[in-house]
Amino acid sequence: MMMIRKRLTEITKFDLDSLIARGAQEDRTLEFKRALSGRDGNPDPWMAGSGKIGQIAKRDLTKEIIAFANTAGGTLILGMDEDGEKRASGLVPIPACRDLADRLGASIAASIDPALTSLEAVGVELDGQNGVVVLRVPASHNAPHRDRDERECYHRIGDRSEPMSMRQVQDLCVSTSRSTDLLIETLNKQSRRFVIRQPEGLMKLDGNMHVSVILCGIRAAAYPLERIAVDEINEHRRYQMVLPTLRRLTAQNATMPVFSPSDVPQWRPMLRGLQSKEIPEEFEEVVQAVRYDGLLEITAKWKQAVREGMGIEGLALPVRKAYWVFAHTIVRTEIFRALIGRPELEFALDFEWRFPGGTKIAYPTVDGYSGLRIASALEQDNRVTDFEMPTRDKITDLWRRLCSDLAHSFGIEGVEPPELDFEAAIQEGLARAQASQP
Repeated sequence: MMMIRKRLTEITKFDLDSLIARGAQEDRTLEFKRALSGRDGNPDPWMAGSGKIGQIAKRDLTKEIIAFANTAGGTLILGMDEDGEKRASGLVPIPACRDLADRLGASIAASIDPALTSLEAVGVELDGQNGVVVLRVPASHNAPHRDRDERECYHRIGDRSEPMSMRQVQDLCVSTSRSTDLLIETLNKQSRRFVIRQPEGLMKLDGNMHVSVILCGIRAAAYPLERIAVDEINEHRRYQMVLPTLRRLTAQNATMPVFSPSDVPQWRPMLRGLQSKEIPEEFEEVVQAVRYDGLLEITAKWKQAVREGMGIEGLALPVRKAYWVFAHTIVRTEIFRALIGRPELEFALDFEWRFPGGTKIAYPTVDGYSGLRIASALEQDNRVTDFEMPTRDKITDLWRRLCSDLAHSFGIEGVEPPELDFEAAIQEGLARAQASQP
């Protein structure tokens, strides 16, 4: 099991000392290394202050990371001594630990085939620049992985990393394929349920002016790449915090999404999950759900009036709503990871927006409507399924790529997305979840 249930960047000496106090023992997902391995029992060059990492140490650590990725994920702590029973027994600071962490992360990732993008490595300073290096990797959905140079696959057996036989490699390939098929089928099933039925006819407003009414919709979902089960999800109020309300959508500038306020929408239990259904201002219907298997989903539908001479604010509505749904999906996924104590858990992200062909869309800039671009929907349905939820420090990169895809779906380039404080929104949600504990 994971012994430190927090983000690597939040780990302190206190957490490491706690492992020693608890007598944490090496197992399937935890490995201790006192120092970098050297040739013939000699110290690694880095330990002597040369600034270079020896090949023996690189290969040793690469083997451990591959084994974790091919099994159930895990954490390796470099600079932790162990006793005869492989229990944490003391800290042994490594020189220039932060620099070493950066180099090891890049070097190990480059040595693994296929590429392992989910590896994290941080240095925890204890004495000046000296300290401990912590490496963490989740179970990989692209397994099996192998050492690029040694051409060897490894897996974890108890507290050991061992070479895999050809049969074991084949079995892992089949298991990975089945997991991928399940992921795709789950997301496709949710997409098929997202039905947009267009209203018929025209709505008459302002005397003789005829206004066409269309129904637009957005769906966003996050689903873990690893099979999980949060059995107590119906009973704990803290999980309601991943169902944010949309009632304050119009409270700020039209170009900016509004993150979850302090109140929580009305929710009800569903089979192994929670669901909320709202009809807030500007929406026809908003349904949010969180399931025991980690599926998080928001679907939002609204009616859009289309007429000649429509004002800029009306044209911009679909973009505002898309911004809100996309941003909240990112925030609530990170909150959920923290609530279940799995900060390293990977999620597939599935975004879908449906605006009927010809729908007029306005893209305002962050500081107002200067430089406004107006376009029409090129296709009725747009869906992107190749995103993965990154670590928290890379969320802004995901946000910018997602907003870019939204703009490109309307044939628009050069649109700058709103700059959002995701960290503040995540911390607010976590604080409210903590306050809701009985």
